[in-house]
Amino acid sequence: MDRKGLVIALGAWAPALAVAALAAGTAPAGWRVVKDHKGNCQMQVPADWKGDTSAASPEDHSGRASIHLLPAKDWADSKSMAQHVMAPTTVLEDSPERLWFAYGNSVGKTDWYVSVPGPLGPCTGQITFKSDALAEVAKQIAASVAVSPNPPVK
Repeated sequence: MDRKGLVIALGAWAPALAVAALAAGTAPAGWRVVKDHKGNCQMQVPADWKGDTSAASPEDHSGRASIHLLPAKDWADSKSMAQHVMAPTTVLEDSPERLWFAYGNSVGKTDWYVSVPGPLGPCTGQITFKSDALAEVAKQIAASVAVSPNPPVK
């Protein structure tokens, strides 16, 4: 793709990037950003969660959050595939801006899949927590899954 084509393609994603930037700001002050290994996608987690690129968890391992890019995947196709493979038990959001659902049937553990569209492919987060005490934290992490504000260009 030439430079003009790239500018046009990125311009077409401006609304999604604006939504992602707003979502990225929903976490409480003091939280830190965790990005996927290439810096294209991000989420926010509590400052005391341990981890580095792509994943973090509290010290007691009562939860875990990870973030990944599905490179060059079509948004509609990736939503369909995720729902087919993970068999949602509860859909929390299915909109043009976000797919968020609970999956799995593990006793004592909740698993969430969150995906948002991006110019290089969907950004996906997986969040697992073992207690209702972490549910609000997990919701804030899920809401923060976004395209990085300044993702590297391929």
